[in-house]
Parts: sequence; C-alpha cells; structure tokens
Amino acid sequence: MKKYDHYIGLDWAQENMAIARMTKKSDELSVIDVPSDMSELKEYLKKLKGAKILTFEETSTAQWLYTELNEFVDEIIVCDPYRNRLLLEGPKNDRIDAKKLVQLLRSNLLKPVFHTANHFVDLRKIVSGYEDCVKAYVRAANQRSSLFRAVGKIAKKTP
Repeated sequence: MKKYDHYIGLDWAQENMAIARMTKKSDELSVIDVPSDMSELKEYLKKLKGAKILTFEETSTAQWLYTELNEFVDEIIVCDPYRNRLLLEGPKNDRIDAKKLVQLLRSNLLKPVFHTANHFVDLRKIVSGYEDCVKAYVRAANQRSSLFRAVGKIAKKTP
C-alpha cells in the first residue's frame, strides 16, 4: 500500500459523523464527532495537505459518499463491515468505529468493496430497480395463482 500523509476513517450517520485521522509520521489518533454536514467534511478534507486516503463502511449511503468525496482525496476504500472483525469487538459508537476504521486502514487490513464514480452508476440503479419490480410482479402473480389453486379454482390470466 502506498504511503499517505493522512489516513482518515469516517463513520457517517444521519445525525452526526465521526472523523478519525492518523498521519504517516505519528501514531497519534485524533477524532472529531460533529453533526453530519457534507460541506464541512469537504472543507476539512481540503485543509489537509498531502496525500489522503479515506475509508468508510459499506452502507446505504456509501455510493453517495464515494461520489461526493472522490475529488477531495487521493483514494477511497469502502470497506466490507462483515469482513473486518475488529469492528465487531468491544463497545460500539461512532467515535470508536471511526478509530478502528483508521487503524485498520493504516495497517492495510481492510477488505474493500468495489465502488466507482463513473456515469454507469445511475444506469445500474435503474436496471436494478426494474429487475426488482419484475420479481415483485412475478411473486404477486404466483401468490395469486396459489390462492386460487388452494380453493380448487383456476386463475384467469391477467393482462
């Protein structure tokens, strides 16, 4: 893993965010816990001089965070929280999670999940939504047929 000047772990939640940071020169760990604000986070990242690597867990907001923060750091690792055992041990809160993330990041122990900022992300979301709708329709049609068969009737085909 390339040496970075700043290693940053982010635990993002709806109400607040915890940002843990270590540098390549020091084992000292600093953590801030503030209300979630994307513009403040971008400003914080802009102020850090040198090469920066950022990590956060794969969640429902991971793709959005990746897209928003990609230009403010040199590399982003979205990690798989189920593969990082250290995150499961001990008490859990945002500050502790951010600390553990940055320690795992600096030690190169994170299992990444693929994310990209290219224009096909939106298309993939639309296709995924379409597939979900088709599966839901098929499931409902099968359930309807099953209900009719349960009472000995034949379900008429719906257009």
